[in-house]
Amino acid sequence: MENKNFCLFCGSSSLTILFDKTREKTNSKISRCVNCDIVFIWPQSDKDLDLKEYYQDSPSLSNYNEKRFLKRLNRVKIFKNFPSFLRKLFLRRIVFPEGKQKVLDIGCGPGMYLALLKEAGWQVQGLEINAKEVEHGRSFGLDIFHGKLEEANFPSDYFDYIRIVQVIEHLSSPSRIFEEMERVLKPGGIIYLETPNVNSWAFGYFKENWLSVGGHIFGFSNDSLGFLCERYGLRLKRIKSRAAKGVIQDALKYALRDKSLFLKLVTKNKAINFFVVRVMRLFLALIGKGDSLIAFIEKDS
Repeated sequence: MENKNFCLFCGSSSLTILFDKTREKTNSKISRCVNCDIVFIWPQSDKDLDLKEYYQDSPSLSNYNEKRFLKRLNRVKIFKNFPSFLRKLFLRRIVFPEGKQKVLDIGCGPGMYLALLKEAGWQVQGLEINAKEVEHGRSFGLDIFHGKLEEANFPSDYFDYIRIVQVIEHLSSPSRIFEEMERVLKPGGIIYLETPNVNSWAFGYFKENWLSVGGHIFGFSNDSLGFLCERYGLRLKRIKSRAAKGVIQDALKYALRDKSLFLKLVTKNKAINFFVVRVMRLFLALIGKGDSLIAFIEKDS
């Protein structure tokens, strides 16, 4: 496959090559578009560009933990009828709908988050391309479509809320899924989106080793997500970054190559490690350098 001298998203020829090789593909480059600020890897194999083929026969990819899931499900059952302020206190990551609202979870895995939302009162629909994950979710009585969003043929203006977490960086065409999400989302509806942050401290530290793993094709920033939203008539309502504990801990372990006594102490001593990681997470999130972006996107009424 020949190299590209233009942006895979906006078509601009104004590119900056960040790295001339990646960890997994030595003939690939990581480039950044000056126009839309999107970061992408090229070339990709045909299998990489066909996401359904990439994950079709893969083993279960979720970090599903049945004991942890059942614990969370029981909490939803207990607190779902409590006053709003108590629900927010004990069920911070579960959004409760006003009335019978419809949610679509794109890349839902085995559907564990959907099961929590269903218990909370949502009408839920999942979408997943990994056959084993779909089978697992359906065994819980969840409605999960096996395939891509554009293949599902959902009605227009249908969903009140779309959740898409750690998905768009894997897609060969982010523009296609944004166009389809805009179509199926109701006016006034919300898209909750998470994706790796190319302006993160982790990207700056791990460099080409950070983006070029796990079938990633694109990387996004605040600006590139804003560009996508504007192109498809969506409004980037709010965006923030989040720093994961595991990423920071991996970085500290990676830094031990320097054999610094301080870094060894931080890594080995649990109390010091907890304090340093906690402070780093708060600080990185505050300055927008967390490893993930969390965006709330609205379709105008």
